Amino acid sequence: MMILRVTFVLLLTIGTHGAISAQALQASGCTPFNRRFTSLIKKARDADRQRRLGKLTSAQSYETWKVYMGHALTVLEDAIGQQLARGAQTAEVEKTIQCVEQPYVVDPGMHVTNTPLAIPFRQGTARGYVIGFMVAGGSYSPSVARLELWTDDRGAWSRVSWVGADWDNCSFNIILEPGAKPGRQWILLYGQMASSTARGFQLIENTGKTLVSLWGLVKFPRTVVRSVTNGKVVVRQEVRDDDQKKETIYEVITYGITASGLHKIASVKQTEPWFPHG
Repeated sequence: MMILRVTFVLLLTIGTHGAISAQALQASGCTPFNRRFTSLIKKARDADRQRRLGKLTSAQSYETWKVYMGHALTVLEDAIGQQLARGAQTAEVEKTIQCVEQPYVVDPGMHVTNTPLAIPFRQGTARGYVIGFMVAGGSYSPSVARLELWTDDRGAWSRVSWVGADWDNCSFNIILEPGAKPGRQWILLYGQMASSTARGFQLIENTGKTLVSLWGLVKFPRTVVRSVTNGKVVVRQEVRDDDQKKETIYEVITYGITASGLHKIASVKQTEPWFPHG
């Protein structure tokens, strides 16, 4: 009999690690944004409570959640735009996102995301940022993942493109990868799929004007990510159970990241007993 090894990731925990004090909120100038954001997130989270009380249908609850979450994202983007307009650098932008989201930031202790991230780029005289973040929508509402492209048009900053809808309610990690043509960026998105042991990958290219998915979300069932570095992904995938030997067979696979997909470079089989001795 196959033994299911299921690892559940709780994505929507409100973070308490690294909480920002009221004094820090005031000093960073994000207090007005934080107040509006918090109010909207509370209303979004309340939509599902209204459904459970029978006051809203499932469809009405979701539409209500979507409206308030959209407004909350707009507030967060307003704060990002203001920081970029005043010349903020990477660390300041990332701190602003954390500040605005308090206390609804995804708990860093859960290890489900490496965001917020602000990655600068230049193409000739053009400049901009690729900015990634994740918003915790509550125990009964989806989390929201975003990778956004922000560009500077003679001092006027604006969000011109975004991706991330496939990563809502999943863990969400972003890493800059080599391989892109000069003046462009490759960004690999990866993480654990919602309520699943599958891991997903997606390669995004920043053209300087828009974000393009070079290949869509690729999912590997029963998989753990070992490493993502230097243009390679190493995963450990459960292949099958051997009932006679009472052990599980795994395959450790190294993939190369290319514009056309993940291509297998090497693999090694491993076994693990169901009941280790000792």
